[in-house]
Amino acid sequence: MKKRARHVRASDLAEMGFCEMKVLLKERHGVRDTAASAQAKRGGTTEHLRHHQAVSAHHNEAVRSPGSVRDKRCFIATAVYGADHPSTDQLRWFRDHTLLKSQAGRWAVRAYYLCSPPIASLIASAPWLARPVRLMLDIVRRRIAPLTCKDANDEHDESD
Repeated sequence: MKKRARHVRASDLAEMGFCEMKVLLKERHGVRDTAASAQAKRGGTTEHLRHHQAVSAHHNEAVRSPGSVRDKRCFIATAVYGADHPSTDQLRWFRDHTLLKSQAGRWAVRAYYLCSPPIASLIASAPWLARPVRLMLDIVRRRIAPLTCKDANDEHDESD
């Protein structure tokens, strides 16, 4: 007698990637939840959610309170100038000391964080885009830069 093929659910495959023994035991013995195992699952889920909230709060802390932790994100400038370039620092300074102080500025920063990662990826995959984007950022930097950051304006011009 020929055995009938059994379809495997995607969730079973994912579970197997996590713990194949759990999948084998479930197949052999079925799902048997005791009161203690159900309580342990609830406790694990609660602990997972608590940990997720703590990590998310820590990750987003720099956006909410720029004075306490320096927010290093600046996707497009990092793709064009580099993460530690003075021009990138100048744009971060403007974000932290001007934009994040108003509701409209915080909205603009949130919108930037939504749309800029794909743009930075595009610049990384098409390096020829870096020069025109750099020229646009240089114009923006010169218009928004405080006088105390003038040295960042001049440093980039020498490297072209």
